[in-house]
Amino acid sequence: MKYAACTMCKNEEHNVKKWLKRTKEFDYRVVVDTGSTDKTVKLFSKSDVIFDIHIFNPFKFDECRNYVMSKVPDDTDWLFWPDLDEEYEKGWRKEMEKTLKKTPDATRVLHTSIHYRNGVYEGGSESGTSVDSKIHKHKYYKWIKPIHEHLEPLEEEIVVSNENIIRQHYHFDRPEVNELCFEIARLAVEENPEDDWNIWFALQDAFKRQLIDDVLKYGAMYLNTTKPYTDYRSLAHMYIGQALAQKEGISKNVMISMLRAVAENPDNTQAWAFYNYASRQGEINAREK
Repeated sequence: MKYAACTMCKNEEHNVKKWLKRTKEFDYRVVVDTGSTDKTVKLFSKSDVIFDIHIFNPFKFDECRNYVMSKVPDDTDWLFWPDLDEEYEKGWRKEMEKTLKKTPDATRVLHTSIHYRNGVYEGGSESGTSVDSKIHKHKYYKWIKPIHEHLEPLEEEIVVSNENIIRQHYHFDRPEVNELCFEIARLAVEENPEDDWNIWFALQDAFKRQLIDDVLKYGAMYLNTTKPYTDYRSLAHMYIGQALAQKEGISKNVMISMLRAVAENPDNTQAWAFYNYASRQGEINAREK
C-alpha cells in the first residue's frame, strides 16, 4: 500500500523543514508552490519531494488541490493532505493498515483532529465529513468550492473512522491569508450569486471585518438563496441585525432581525443576548426622548 502526502504552499519557508520531517514516512510527497517570494521554493527544490510551481489567477483552493492531485504518481493508493502547519502523529500507517484490513473497500477515513491557534490549545474533535477529513483513496474524489473547499466522491463512497489516526494542526493567523480568503469568497459570489456556500463565507468574513454594507448585502443574498430553518440562517439574521444597529442605531428593523434569528434557532444565545440588549437600549432611548 502506497501513501502520498499532498499539499500546496506559498511563502512558508518557516514550515518547510518541519513538514519534510513530519512526512518522511510517506511513499510520495507532492508539493505545489503557488508563487512564493521567500525561500520556500529553494528549500523544497533541494528535497526529494515531487515539486511543481503553478500560478493560479485567480486563485481558487479547489482548482489548486485538484492540480496537486494531478501530480500524484498513478501507483499511489491513498492520499493525505497535511498542510505545512499540520502533521499526522506517528503510527498513522499502522492504523491505516488496520482500518483497511477491516474494511478493504473503504474510500475515506475520518480521524481525530487536535487544533492549536496562535500557540493556544483549542481542543480536540473527531473530524467531520465535509472539510476536515482529508484522507481518501486515490482517484475516487475531486475537490470542489473555491473557498473552504471539500471533497466530492466521483462514485459511491464508503466512509470509515479510526480515532487513533491523529492530526495535529498548529495554526497561526496570517493577515495576508485571511485577506486572500475574503477576496476569493467575494469573487466566487460574483461568479455564482446562487451558491449559498460561497455567500455564507463572504458574509462571515465581512462580519468579522465589520464591513457593514457588505454584511447587509451578503446577508440578504444568503437568506434569499436558502430555505427557512436550514444551515446558518439564524446567524445571518443576527449579523444583519447587528450591522443595522451599527448603521442606524437600535431600530424596529434591528429588533425584527433578532426575532427572526431566534425564531430560526431558539438555541442561538448570542441572538437572545443582543435582542435583550437592544430591547433595554430601546427603552432607554424612548425615555430620553
